[in-house]
Amino acid sequence: MGVFWWDNFISNEPKIFLPSTQSIGYGLSLLITIIGIVLVYFIVVYVETKSGVRNFNISKKPDLEEKTFLQTIKENIENIFSKSWTATMGGVALGFISIIYFIFHSPPGVTGR
Repeated sequence: MGVFWWDNFISNEPKIFLPSTQSIGYGLSLLITIIGIVLVYFIVVYVETKSGVRNFNISKKPDLEEKTFLQTIKENIENIFSKSWTATMGGVALGFISIIYFIFHSPPGVTGR
C-alpha cells in the first residue's frame, strides 16, 4: 500500500527545502514554519468558536457558557504556562523539540542511527 502512494504521488511532487529556497537559512525557515502553524491554529480555533464546537470535558459542574475566540486563546495560553499539561500538549512540545533538534543536529533517539 505504501509503495502505491510513493510511486504515484509523493515521488512526483516538487521537493521544497525552505533553508535553501531563496537562501533564507534555517532560522527564517523555522520562523516561517512556526508562523504558518500558529496561523492555521488561529483559523481552526476561530472556525470552531463560530460553529459552536466545544471541548467535552468531564466535570462535576457543567460549563454552559459559550467562549469567544479571545477567551479560547487566553485559556489555551494559560494552560500552557500556568497549569499542568495534557498528554496532547506534551506530545506537541516533544514534537517541536524534535523538529528543532533535527534541524540543527540530527534525528533524536529512536528515529536516528
